[in-house]
Amino acid sequence: MVRRGRVRPCGNAPAVRQLPWRQVENPHGTLPVLDVEGVETIHQASLRVLEELGIEVWSETARNLFADAGAIVEGEVVRVGREVIEAALATAPGTFTMTSRNPAKALDIGGNRIAFGLVAGPPSVHDEVRGRRSSNMDDYENLVRLAHYFNAIHILGNQVAAPLELPTNNRHLDTYNANLSLSDLAFHCTAIGRGRALDGINMAAIARDISLDDLEQLAASPGVTTIVNVNSPRRFDEEMVNGLMTMSEHGQPVSVTPFTLMGAMSPTTLGAGLTQQNAEALFGVTLTQLTRTGAPVLYGAFTSNVDMRSGAPAFGTPEHAKANVASGQLARLARQIPYTAAMRLILGGEPITAGDALHCGLVTETVAAGEVRGRAREVARSVALGAPIALAKAKEAVIRSNGLPLEEAYRIENECSRAVMATEDAREGPRAFMEKRPPEFKGR
Repeated sequence: MVRRGRVRPCGNAPAVRQLPWRQVENPHGTLPVLDVEGVETIHQASLRVLEELGIEVWSETARNLFADAGAIVEGEVVRVGREVIEAALATAPGTFTMTSRNPAKALDIGGNRIAFGLVAGPPSVHDEVRGRRSSNMDDYENLVRLAHYFNAIHILGNQVAAPLELPTNNRHLDTYNANLSLSDLAFHCTAIGRGRALDGINMAAIARDISLDDLEQLAASPGVTTIVNVNSPRRFDEEMVNGLMTMSEHGQPVSVTPFTLMGAMSPTTLGAGLTQQNAEALFGVTLTQLTRTGAPVLYGAFTSNVDMRSGAPAFGTPEHAKANVASGQLARLARQIPYTAAMRLILGGEPITAGDALHCGLVTETVAAGEVRGRAREVARSVALGAPIALAKAKEAVIRSNGLPLEEAYRIENECSRAVMATEDAREGPRAFMEKRPPEFKGR
């Protein structure tokens, strides 16, 4: 018997088999954890928080922007009306594209697109050889190399492992250089103050051969992003505000992410924690638009709970998962229904009824409580009569084109239509109509 060893890759064959780098799309739609009334209740409560309690802002420049927009500023507290919030939400783009130094890896953000990236800021690393230890620059560079190699990674986080041996005031320059020289992915920069954010913007411009005298070119095609954490509860410190405003001023995307841990920096219940998170996120999103109208911005979500024994953050809990999904529902609220209907519901502050939901398009039909299951089965049977491939491609076209520019949406629609027209079922439908008989779809 001949003993067979492991087949080793030869020549230029990759050491790890993987799919090519590509943008990932979610074909399954969204997951509603909260019902329509729940989303609206939390949103209205968030607007009350902003109007009646306000947010503490440690930046005079930011306070002046809000005052000019019509907010009430009392000392360091800014109370902002819902009309200011809604005006800002109307100018925030639904989608945008990030372009790294490699245009082939341009990253679409928004709609049904998904981007996977590395985490930010761990002070320790672990491997099977050296075990757990404090991280350094060598570790950082190796993690960037791995991220560049694996096609499942789309974007680098902010300091994927902190190089603790380097001075804190300039280590960001070393990490930016590693991001740009060891990888061709877009990356997060540090937004603790104006200087660190501006360094990231300038270095990204240099890597793409964009003149520092013409940073509007980078604004038209963003290349770096950042995460700005709110100092929950209800406080934006000066360094975070300066970083946010610098990024928005130069047209670079900001993820406004409240640091809401239920039981520590926010109330213990999920509804109250989400209300606080939503208020803080909406305030930060509004600041990006007051800084630069149309600046790209993301609604960030971090809400989780703490371990009541140790006080440490607890991730992966049911509350954490529910909070993340519900955050997506809150972020999408203003884009789910027509602008005028959304404004009426939000500014009116009135509870929404089933009839209201039907009228503005949040639901397609209302029935008596005891008839829901029966009617749902009727609808399902009606849908099931259609051609399977045509139904699947119709659903795919709607989901994939959600939130995209019209030209891109038409491209997706045409792509799905061509796939349907190439099937046997596409010929069976017209033939059955001409022969006055029910169609017999085969799913091919």
